Amino acid sequence: MNKYFIIALAITTAILTCLLAFESTFFDRSFYKSEFKRLGIYEKEGTFLPDNMTEAVLLFDENKIPNLNLSYLTPAEISHMEDVKYRIRFAINVRRRLVVLWLILMGFLAWKSKTTFRDIGRVYKAAGITALLFVAIVGVASLFFEPLFDLFHVVLFPQGNYLFPYPSALLRVYTFQLHYDVFFTTLIKVLFAAVVLFLLGIIIIRSTEKKLKTRRGS
Repeated sequence: MNKYFIIALAITTAILTCLLAFESTFFDRSFYKSEFKRLGIYEKEGTFLPDNMTEAVLLFDENKIPNLNLSYLTPAEISHMEDVKYRIRFAINVRRRLVVLWLILMGFLAWKSKTTFRDIGRVYKAAGITALLFVAIVGVASLFFEPLFDLFHVVLFPQGNYLFPYPSALLRVYTFQLHYDVFFTTLIKVLFAAVVLFLLGIIIIRSTEKKLKTRRGS
């Protein structure tokens, strides 16, 4: 199979891996409960505010409720969360389209390739390497997480509606450390998936080549 096709499919797989890792962290209710307990947010705020707001925000981001009618959020905070939802939904829609693209490319590979399983192994191996490179680059960048976090908000929310005074409910519940933990947990998931893809690719390639050698020998 053409190496550029393999590379395109590998990159698609790697991007999908990153997006799925982020979604699995962002929408994990148990993750937030664990973080609120570990970071002492339950101790400071009680359980109602963190749990009630998080459930409402996640339902809102999942398109299961039309708006955020939370009395403890200011109009500016609600406006920011609406912008967050827009970007989250955009990422989800990108992921859905990539899944369709991935299935089409995999189907084309199965149809055209004379060594389907070996080429699938090559895809997984290349996807694993791509994801590992991503983890390495982002891991180094995380040493400067605070300024990059600020830059991230400036770029994605140029209207500046992410700036709130400290008494803000959003800042009290969704602390800087919580944001970092979402980022770090996602990165660890990508790392784990990258290693699995890389090893799976190697196993498939070696297994296929062994079978091909056995057939030629016989």
